[in-house]
Amino acid sequence: MSTCSHVWSPPSFRSLGQDLHLYSAFCRGSGEDDDVADSCSAVAATALALKASDLSSSLGCKIWLEGEDHAAEGSVRVADIPKREGDGVEEESYRAVSLICQAKSSLKSPPFSVSYFKLEDREEEVHLGVERPYPPIDALESAEQKESSSKSSGFVLSPRPDSFGACVLPQQSGDSADATFPAAETVLVSSYFGVKHFLLYDGGGLPSERLLHRILARARGGPDPSLDVLVAPWDPPARAARSSPAASEALARADCFLRAHGWGWETAAALRAGQVLAPGGGFETVQSALRSTRRRTRHLSFEVIRFCAEFDASEEAAR
Repeated sequence: MSTCSHVWSPPSFRSLGQDLHLYSAFCRGSGEDDDVADSCSAVAATALALKASDLSSSLGCKIWLEGEDHAAEGSVRVADIPKREGDGVEEESYRAVSLICQAKSSLKSPPFSVSYFKLEDREEEVHLGVERPYPPIDALESAEQKESSSKSSGFVLSPRPDSFGACVLPQQSGDSADATFPAAETVLVSSYFGVKHFLLYDGGGLPSERLLHRILARARGGPDPSLDVLVAPWDPPARAARSSPAASEALARADCFLRAHGWGWETAAALRAGQVLAPGGGFETVQSALRSTRRRTRHLSFEVIRFCAEFDASEEAAR
């Protein structure tokens, strides 16, 4: 089982004051609809922000470039991260946002970091590493190395045909239940149907990454070198997580889909622990089911089938 931990640094929340909590940062293309890109004209950070805060006029940013001893000044544009209908985000005090740092001049080198600060107090500055595909394919010397890298690490610049990855969303704040076995069930059953790449967001209910790999290997009867499983900490401030669970989940979904692009997943799905991906219509793998579907949009809908044990059996729920 490959973890890719030697080429990946997990993200973590960083706070800028009490009203803004940043998680991860990604390259962004020049087009309005270009969410992510293999080369950067801007950098977008994912964050939880108080709804009442006026971010566009109060924030500044800098993009730090490889081989440069000074940062490129930028301006900040704020975009709300799309939410699922019916999530009840309207009543929450925080919202999930994308903070797009647009450099005032063209970027001459790849960015490795972005920083955000409040214009009224430039001394307090939060830095985020810019997520990039690993290993950088253009840095490899030979075609053999490129082929070997794409097979062993699972990180490439462009999506691999039929590659499918799944993210397991963090458990809700206040849910202290052990998520080890529901998450392991998601990985094991989904991998049986062809899903080989997984990112698990740990909100406190998962064991260490090493112990999780041991549990998976034991269940499968031994390590599976084709299976990539990574664990990312999900550690937003307790106030934000408790008051805005739907916004927090929307942020995790956005991080999953943005990260999937850089990791070379052609298709990605965000699941809750215990949910599994299974093909219908007599197909043996998720990939074969997708190939039979005409993709007219970048967003796919899946039917969620619940088991009887998932429903509340109390008399109050029955009424």
